[in-house]
Amino acid sequence: MKNIFLKKKVRQVGSLYITMGFITLAGLVISVINTRLLGPSQYGDFKFLQNLFQFTILFFTVGIFISGSRLVAQNKNDSIKHNIFGALLICSLLISLAFTLFFYVFSFYEDRLFNNSLGQFIRILSPLLFVLPFQLCLSKIFQGDNRIYELSLFRIIPRLLYIAGVLILNFFI
Repeated sequence: MKNIFLKKKVRQVGSLYITMGFITLAGLVISVINTRLLGPSQYGDFKFLQNLFQFTILFFTVGIFISGSRLVAQNKNDSIKHNIFGALLICSLLISLAFTLFFYVFSFYEDRLFNNSLGQFIRILSPLLFVLPFQLCLSKIFQGDNRIYELSLFRIIPRLLYIAGVLILNFFI
C-alpha cells in the first residue's frame, strides 16, 4: 500500500515538473511572439497591464483561496469539501465582480496616474478580467484537493491556446 502511495506521489511530482518545463518554454515562445507582433512600446504597455492586473488581484483575494485550499486539503469528508468548493466559487464570483468594477472605474483615472493613455483599453478589457479570480480559485482548489493532473493541464492549456490564437490571428490579419 505504501509503495502505491509513493508511486502516485512521484507521478504527481513528475507531472508538475514536466508542466513547469512546458510553461517555461511556452512563456519563452509567448514573449518572442508578443515582442515581434507588438513592438517595444506596445509590448511595454502589455507588460504594464499584465503586472498591474496580477498585482491588484493579490489585494482582492486577500488569501481567501489559499485558506480555502488548505481547508479542502484538511477535510476528508466529500460533503464538507463540496460545501467549501461552493463557498470558494461564490467568493470568486463576488471578487470577480468587484475586480471588474474596480478596473472599469480605475480606467477613467489611469491616464492621469500613469500618463500612458491605456484607460480606454482597460475599459474594453475590464469584462474579460472577470476570469482572473476564477483561474486563481480553481488552481487553489485543484491543489487543495490533490488533483495534480488537472492542475497541470489547467496551467498549460491557457498558454497553448494563447499561442495558437495569436498565431491564427497573425496569419489572417
